[in-house]
Amino acid sequence: MAMMRWLVDEPMPSRSRKPSAAVRYRSEGTANAIMETVNLAYVKEEIIIL
Repeated sequence: MAMMRWLVDEPMPSRSRKPSAAVRYRSEGTANAIMETVNLAYVKEEIIIL
């Protein structure tokens, strides 16, 4: 699950124009939701291709 670890460890892009904005990170739950969405999209594509 290297991708999920990367999602948690990598800082998210700042939504603020201020350079002093606090660094934000994804939670484990958010990373898991992203991985599930990507996995579902992949499975759907596989089914459509078959």
